Amino acid sequence: MHRFDPTRSSSAAAVLIFALGAAWLLLFLGLPSVRADDPKPDPKSIHPNVKLTNPLGLMPGIKTKVLLRGQKLDQATAIKIGPWPDAAKILKKEAAPQIKPFEPDRVGDQQLEVEITLPIDAFPGGTHLVVVTPEGETPPRSILIDPPGTLVSEREPNNSFREAQPLALGQTMQGTIQQPQDIDLFRYEGRAGEQVAFEIVAARQGSALDSLLMLFDHQQHLLAVNDDTHGSRDSLIEITLPADGPYFLSLQDAQDLGGNSHPYRLQVRSSR
Repeated sequence: MHRFDPTRSSSAAAVLIFALGAAWLLLFLGLPSVRADDPKPDPKSIHPNVKLTNPLGLMPGIKTKVLLRGQKLDQATAIKIGPWPDAAKILKKEAAPQIKPFEPDRVGDQQLEVEITLPIDAFPGGTHLVVVTPEGETPPRSILIDPPGTLVSEREPNNSFREAQPLALGQTMQGTIQQPQDIDLFRYEGRAGEQVAFEIVAARQGSALDSLLMLFDHQQHLLAVNDDTHGSRDSLIEITLPADGPYFLSLQDAQDLGGNSHPYRLQVRSSR
């Protein structure tokens, strides 16, 4: 949950600092200017909407608490999800904590805590949810559905090589960059010559995360780094592993931001 501890991994930390410096420079050069006097949207022109869900995906047959962030959600009366009318219920309505520097039209200012249980035969892939309010229904928001046994939840602490959470081929790690400067680390046992892809799905599903993904070998030497791909802020590393042994994946926000608006999915698959 905190910044990488350089006392635990000094050589890797030095590489990490260098990579982050380069990322910050690219970010600084590419950021659009923001004027303090930019007009604010008229509240009357805002319609109920869902900006993002956390987590981004569900597994059939598993009762899951999901946070919906958006606007004008305080009068929500029901949740519709796919073809399953009784799959979701509202647990709590409240103001959403501000996630600086984002405005409500990006990450919302209200949130719903809902409980969703998809039937065991729900088809993997994806579906849509809609929030019903007296002002009308929100536009459909995509939420992913994973095959049984493939979805793993990130757990803390996992901010050092020693605490890196295990991750296997075919799994999807689902988590959140929970606060500014949060770094999540994962351990993958690889084989020499294995062609593997480590892919972040976040921004494409509405997350505010601007992912920065780095891969280290067992000696904590940096092998690969990626910021953006797919024309989005999501990261992808495809690599042929050079040796048998553990590899470490480091994930963080490239702008050092975080909060419940920064969920992600880290997918591990063969790149053949």
